[in-house]
Amino acid sequence: ADDNSGRLSYVRVEYGGFIVAPNRELNNLTLAGVGSRTQIDHVQVHGGSDDGLEFFGGTVDVKYVVITGNNDDGFDGTGG
Repeated sequence: ADDNSGRLSYVRVEYGGFIVAPNRELNNLTLAGVGSRTQIDHVQVHGGSDDGLEFFGGTVDVKYVVITGNNDDGFDGTGG
């Protein structure tokens, strides 16, 4: 729960992800089991193939995130 996967600050992620198969796309930014000691702040996620930011479990606390122009959800979460 207190994993430190590093720091992502003052970053713009754009045009990430792609279609793997019909109804199977990759997100612009995916956080899978990222812990609470990870720092993610001041991030813009733009123009992705699927969700802007998707959480698969984890305990990370993101701050100051802007999601624009993605092809599906801005934020999505599964399992936690």
